[in-house]
Amino acid sequence: MNNAYIDITQSPGESEPSFYNGMCTMTEKTRLALSQAGGIFSWEINMDTRDEYSLTRVMHDTVKEYEAAGARKFFSTPAVFYDNRKVTFDDELGYPYVDENNRTMMPVRKLSEVLKIKIDYEEIHREATVAKDGVKLRIPLDEAYIYVNGETVPLDTKAQVKDGRVYLPMRAFLENLGYEVTWTASSTSIYIK
Repeated sequence: MNNAYIDITQSPGESEPSFYNGMCTMTEKTRLALSQAGGIFSWEINMDTRDEYSLTRVMHDTVKEYEAAGARKFFSTPAVFYDNRKVTFDDELGYPYVDENNRTMMPVRKLSEVLKIKIDYEEIHREATVAKDGVKLRIPLDEAYIYVNGETVPLDTKAQVKDGRVYLPMRAFLENLGYEVTWTASSTSIYIK
């Protein structure tokens, strides 16, 4: 079975996992349908909720986001998921984008808000710094490296300022802090665990 577009859970005491379509999967499937099929079709959603966990609402909100942004912007802006929730971006904090090196760049302030970690920016050194669980990162702007606990780690892209906001290379930043980052190309989706 291809598990690319399903959520899997296994309750204690059960010998087999359960397969279901959760909020993240419904967002991905809707993005995939909009990009490759020209629309969406929902076969059946049994017993949906009327709150923030509504799968019908997830599909609706994804279509509305597509309509508001337009196809080009919608598909060039990756969908980012953290803690089984879609991260919402806005004009104030900025949007992720894919740079000229094909790396996803994330706005620092949004990363700080989502992960609930403090990210400092030192204007004088043009450098972002963060410490989490014994790991200290220093990320200089416009340089193809970062410092992890004082050691230089080369990168294939650079942290940069765009539209007055500091953007960091997402994978290098998060993986060096111990997060797992997964990319799904067909729906331009990123999962942070």
